[in-house]
Amino acid sequence: MDHKTVAKCIIHFLSDFAQKAGGSDSMELALDVITEAFDVTLEESVDAPSVEHGLPAVIEAGLKALKNGEDRAPASHKLPADKTFEDFLELLKERNYFGDAQPGSEDYTQKMESAREKYEGRYGKAEETQDRQPTSAELSLAEQKKAEGNTALAEGKFNEAVGKYTEAIELNPSSAIYYCNRAAAYLRLRQPNEAVADCREGLKRDPTYVKGYNRLGSALCEIGKYQEAIDDGFQKALNIDPANQAAIDGLNKAKTMLPQTGGSQGAGAPGGNPLGGNMDLGALFNNPDLVNMAQQAMQNPALASMAQNLMQNPGALGGLANMFGSAFGGGAGGGGQGQGGEQQN
Repeated sequence: MDHKTVAKCIIHFLSDFAQKAGGSDSMELALDVITEAFDVTLEESVDAPSVEHGLPAVIEAGLKALKNGEDRAPASHKLPADKTFEDFLELLKERNYFGDAQPGSEDYTQKMESAREKYEGRYGKAEETQDRQPTSAELSLAEQKKAEGNTALAEGKFNEAVGKYTEAIELNPSSAIYYCNRAAAYLRLRQPNEAVADCREGLKRDPTYVKGYNRLGSALCEIGKYQEAIDDGFQKALNIDPANQAAIDGLNKAKTMLPQTGGSQGAGAPGGNPLGGNMDLGALFNNPDLVNMAQQAMQNPALASMAQNLMQNPGALGGLANMFGSAFGGGAGGGGQGQGGEQQN
């Protein structure tokens, strides 16, 4: 619709309104200004599109059409109103989205998290409440639920604690503390993957929450992701609070759990000393006196049983080996150093 046609609609509306209202100087002035500005006459306005329905009706119909257009999503991006995340998962399963991944496996968990992100990004959370600010009453009740969760956690009622923290999150989903508290309960329930997910959600809401990074580091350690625990958890906590003792302790512990690279090889490392310590086993077992003693000892059933028990107790075996090393000139570590003078991982 061109500008002149719009002007005709407005002129017709104003003219009709002026006649019904009895007219006024200001109305006459408005008509004169519009007709002059758009180079149209009052007589030409009778063929305007608003004549049949009236300008207000035309505007109302147009606004409704615009709103309907905004609400109408493309068919490929819209599930029926009664469809849930479970329905979305069924669609993914039909397309073999999970492949050979088995429920409970790390691969399956990662794919499930990715599926939920896709669902929420495409269709929105059904229970989405973050677009509005919680009321003061909701904030107060959320704090009450958090306190109840803390009490349940302290009493060892971990499932109850998860439930209370979940209620707090539903009332105030913008709180990083509630997510990270629930992560603590999940850790007590031996559900580290859920704890990792909650920590990450909490840190999205508050990237400066030091306790959240520490808890994330602990959860990642639980699933054996020590380097990730260092990088995403403890180190980020220390970047914010360099003196945070929990982060320092967590970082040091995670580092000890990393596979050893270079330097002296620890117990169980390829080519390393399976007994622990710094002793040279090659030199020790090349000692003919020791080899002869071992062969004779293994013919004794009692000693053979003792040897089997020692093999199941590496610490005791290491001490015995060091003793043999001292007795037969082997290169075991000096006295007073325990198992080789270094702490095992």
